[in-house]
Amino acid sequence: MVTLMEVMICITGGAQLELPATTFFNALGSLEVSRKMRTIRRSMSHTQVMWKWRTFLQDIMRPQMEALFYQYETDILWCDIGGPTVFPDIAPMWFNWAKSNGRHVIANARCGANYSDFDNPEYTDTTHLKMRKWESSEVSDPYSYGYNQDTPDENYRNSTYILHSFIDIVSKNGNYLIDIGPTANGTIVSPSRTSLLKVGEWLMGEAIYDTQYWYVTAEEGDLRFTTKSDAFHMISLSYPTDGVLRSISPLPLKDGDIATFLGPSQSQKELTWSWSENRVFELFVDEEELAMVQDAWAFKIRYT
Repeated sequence: MVTLMEVMICITGGAQLELPATTFFNALGSLEVSRKMRTIRRSMSHTQVMWKWRTFLQDIMRPQMEALFYQYETDILWCDIGGPTVFPDIAPMWFNWAKSNGRHVIANARCGANYSDFDNPEYTDTTHLKMRKWESSEVSDPYSYGYNQDTPDENYRNSTYILHSFIDIVSKNGNYLIDIGPTANGTIVSPSRTSLLKVGEWLMGEAIYDTQYWYVTAEEGDLRFTTKSDAFHMISLSYPTDGVLRSISPLPLKDGDIATFLGPSQSQKELTWSWSENRVFELFVDEEELAMVQDAWAFKIRYT
């Protein structure tokens, strides 16, 4: 099920889990205290590798992973850097513990087991629909997963880029994971903060959350589609010209279905739509309302 955009906060240098050979600052513990004050899902990553330590798997990896499972109660285990792992040995106990405690947990495809819940390519888009759940990850700073003081502000991903990537990936059955590297004192730098706030201002949750993909993906350029049991959504990544949104794709619509614009006014004003002689879908839009939105324009067509 298509659901969300995730924001990953990448703290370089590691986070102590009260174990030897780790850093002295328990950044993960501090974040967990803050998270418990809010309704936020926990996704935690394990990437530490000590290639020359023969007992690394049992001495470091196992207790650290188990701390993520039971002490910090992560909902998502997001593994990185392939190699020897203890995950196949300890995963069954974690899954059974989660089930007995009424919790739903998942793991990505990099944990070293022959089972996983989703694939996680980096810096990856796709021109086609993927039936298996997937998540594409990239960084607000295109050069570093942590904070890089040498990156100029103008080189950060802007809100248009992030929003278009998000909408495109969601329409293809994926999640979008955008990383933010804070400074040493925990500050989210201005270009990252500004872009995320602008995406948040746009976010048309009705056309994103709890939606499913439509089997037509990006075959006609700037249109993306999502569906629910009671509605079909069209999101245009470019401004509809001449007051008309057109689509040549096969759409699951019939006469009498009700179209509205998902804009900030929330007017729910019904829009006129029709099929042309060549079976082109034409939606006649309100340009005054369109002008209230930037970067992407979302429409809902409710089934009747």
